[in-house]
Amino acid sequence: MTTGALSVAAGGLSVACPEPASQFDYGSVEPSVAKYLRGEADRIRRQYAASIVQIGKALLRAKRYLGHGEFIRWVEGEAGIPARSAQTYMRVGRWVADKSVAVAHLPPTVLYVLSSPSTPEAVVLDVLKRVDAGERVPPIAVIRREASEVRQAKRGRHVAPVPASSDQRAGADDPEVKELLREALGLVAHRLTADEFDRFRDIMTCSTVLDDPMLARNMLAAFSTLERSIPGRSERGLTFMAVVS
Repeated sequence: MTTGALSVAAGGLSVACPEPASQFDYGSVEPSVAKYLRGEADRIRRQYAASIVQIGKALLRAKRYLGHGEFIRWVEGEAGIPARSAQTYMRVGRWVADKSVAVAHLPPTVLYVLSSPSTPEAVVLDVLKRVDAGERVPPIAVIRREASEVRQAKRGRHVAPVPASSDQRAGADDPEVKELLREALGLVAHRLTADEFDRFRDIMTCSTVLDDPMLARNMLAAFSTLERSIPGRSERGLTFMAVVS
């Protein structure tokens, strides 16, 4: 995808709606195919974002007639949408209601982050200012990092690397540990919402946690407490902790 701006009609004016940076290598296909794929991705992305907003608003209207439990049963059984997804769509639909037309055409991941109550207002206002000015919106990874930094600053904490001891440096390239870490974080990433994952990352990378000399033991203690309250729990978490400790 190019880094140009999309033109979105709004009251006869041309409102710039930034494209996300491409993560696909179009050099692997013919130029004509690359042009076609870019156009299709552009169309799909805009339709996807518009659908999310429209579905969110429709769910908000339907929710007026049902209690919370009834609504969950209806949205999952009749609309065929998982409750967590429905909550995300409604949050987006509610959030864009008083925003400019261009905002509703932002990439879905940007809409999810900007509409999240955990995203600091300063970060949201900065992105909205760029959208209204027709500027390019930062990649989602940059927005999340900025939001994380603001939250960390508000808590009086700063993400900082922990100086490694010689023993730690010697084991830093242990492939087994690396693979276990990737597996554990992959499991977390696929089961949490974007907001929950951001919070998990903030906690696990803040200096308060990383500087704790009893980190491994405290994590084992936390797992031991949690395992008693989770039916059908897996032993993989404890195995992972036993290895890294």
